[in-house]
Amino acid sequence: MLRQTIISSIGRAVETLGYSFQPPAACAPKAQISQLPAATIAPLKIVSTEGRKEPRVTYRVVLTLLSPHNFADADRESIWSVMERDAIEVYRVMELSPAVCGVSNFSATPASRPLTRFGDCSLSAEFDVEAIYCIE
Repeated sequence: MLRQTIISSIGRAVETLGYSFQPPAACAPKAQISQLPAATIAPLKIVSTEGRKEPRVTYRVVLTLLSPHNFADADRESIWSVMERDAIEVYRVMELSPAVCGVSNFSATPASRPLTRFGDCSLSAEFDVEAIYCIE
């Protein structure tokens, strides 16, 4: 349930910024994109756990933002700047999420080539989300 809460929070954040959201899927999520701008998220990966009375789990989030743009155009730097700003906004929103204790280790990397058949510009943002989970 905690996993789904984090994914839903990220989905709401990117949709507020104007991206269509593609949640994690068993097959390649980028193959399912039908419109841009879009955001995809890789399945969450647990990178650490700790605690007995207040168990905490840290998930690694890999979020990819894709924007419609001719990748060959020299002006892609401005598109990447906008996507960096959007990724930082998602990071900031996750800090405010009720299920989240902390967010850390943010990094963002522009893609060196298009990821879809649309000729997009894209940016991959990674960060860790720490949350308390319940043992039932």
